[in-house]
Amino acid sequence: PLGNGDGADPEVDDDADGVINAQDLCSRTPRDARVWLTGDWKGCALGQTRDRDRRQIEGDDADADGVGDTEDLCSATPNGASVWAEGDWIGCAAGQFKDPPRFEGADADGDGVGDAEDLCSATPELALVWTQGEWIGCAEGQARD
Repeated sequence: PLGNGDGADPEVDDDADGVINAQDLCSRTPRDARVWLTGDWKGCALGQTRDRDRRQIEGDDADADGVGDTEDLCSATPNGASVWAEGDWIGCAAGQFKDPPRFEGADADGDGVGDAEDLCSATPELALVWTQGEWIGCAEGQARD
């Protein structure tokens, strides 16, 4: 039987994955996902974070993916998607692009890279630029300062 989604009744299956709440190691499985029915990942879909492995969230979590905004590398995760709980892709679902880096301070050329990090200070308006590495703040074909 399906529950109301609060996980309070251990004999129902709130996320409709075929595993009752009392045995489900991943309580927020997306609809129609294929899950393991036995073992250490019972009730989990491929790439999903087990409930016990989820981080404690400090502060806001705008996309409600279980990773707080200050650590979340993908701030617009689709509702119900499973995300990485740690590492280089924390807060990101499979196939999702990371958010561009957040830069502090002035940005004289308006390219989204702060002047302190920008290696090309005169980037043309609306040009796409590198946001990391040895060409940070530079558009394709642009010479570094």
